[in-house]
Amino acid sequence: NMEVIALLRGLTPTGKNRIPKMSFLVETLEKVGLKKVKTYIQSGNVILETELSKGETAKLIHDTIAKEIGADLSVIIKEKNQLPVLLYVQLKINLRRIGIFIKFSH
Repeated sequence: NMEVIALLRGLTPTGKNRIPKMSFLVETLEKVGLKKVKTYIQSGNVILETELSKGETAKLIHDTIAKEIGADLSVIIKEKNQLPVLLYVQLKINLRRIGIFIKFSH
């Protein structure tokens, strides 16, 4: 399995290209066989694992969102190691924050 980032472009806060709940997006993408789907805040960036090629993954995500949610988004697939450094750093900071929060909450 390859870990990839799907960048969803064209998301809008209201109207046709809105995704009401990121948790619903995760469920929807897992139903079509994508693994370990996680959304990155509300930014429309999704981290997941897949055995498909980048092109097949992009098409599957696009078609699934169009069919199940009704949004017509362009989907760009990047390998995890192609992530812009800033996003990666931000992700690490957020994960560290969550980790610290979980430690303190016990």
